[in-house]
Amino acid sequence: MAKFQRKTRQERVEEIKKGALEVFLKKGYKNTTMEDVIDNTSLSKGGVYNYFGSTKEILVAIMKDGNNISKQRVIKKGINSVKSKDELCKVLAEAAVEKITAELPEKNLYLMFAYEMIYEPQFEQIHMELEKDFYREIGRTIEKEHPFFKVKEYKDEKAFISRVISGLVFANTLFKDKTIFQNHKEYLYKMLEDLFKELIVEE
Repeated sequence: MAKFQRKTRQERVEEIKKGALEVFLKKGYKNTTMEDVIDNTSLSKGGVYNYFGSTKEILVAIMKDGNNISKQRVIKKGINSVKSKDELCKVLAEAAVEKITAELPEKNLYLMFAYEMIYEPQFEQIHMELEKDFYREIGRTIEKEHPFFKVKEYKDEKAFISRVISGLVFANTLFKDKTIFQNHKEYLYKMLEDLFKELIVEE
């Protein structure tokens, strides 16, 4: 007989987020209740509420996970091994294009989150904080590995680039025809490389 193993806190949190993501993608965030989420996990009602008080809290947690994945995507692209500003901007552009063109069901959740920003100012604030966190972390990593590079503070330039990338993610996710972006990746690379060059200063 298999021995029962009690799940860790992290395992329970991950189960809740996974269960919620499945329901969000099936029913839409707006139509999902906490009862729906609870029914899609092995936890009790109290067990779920012990970690999350609302579907909004779960959605934000999932978005933060996505932000961390994006940061790791950039790091894994090889920013540690670049030798010049041009190489660095190329790596950043490649990571951004990969984010834009990746065909993942989870990206539909990004659209749901963006839609909620129209009606709830808190969602827009959360999105802005995620943007800042992303660029702060990437900037720290770049400056740690390459002291001769300086990344500009998060101001209009970074916000502009972030909104451009977000807009392209929305467009590629929203329209069924994915070939438009796939067939024009070189344009995306060039455009984003030029934008990133405005953020990186060689000292």
